[in-house]
Amino acid sequence: IMIRQLYQAEKEMIHAIDVHQPSLGKVINKIAEVGGAVYLVGGAVRDCLLLKPSKDIDFEVHGITNEALFSLLARYGHVNDVGKS
Repeated sequence: IMIRQLYQAEKEMIHAIDVHQPSLGKVINKIAEVGGAVYLVGGAVRDCLLLKPSKDIDFEVHGITNEALFSLLARYGHVNDVGKS
């Protein structure tokens, strides 16, 4: 049951992001179109479950290469490749 609640909370958070930050919603949809999966992570998950606003939002992206992700993100602005080794 907790996993379902977390999944529903994540969906609601992503919907809220899409409403308030439409360009972010477009990026998330484009990542999904190329086979990637976007997951809400970090303190935003906690805040979502507590029905509190988040100061920042962190995502993990799986299922596509870094190169494909950076190429996609570059369509929307500058990509800062922090921490790449």
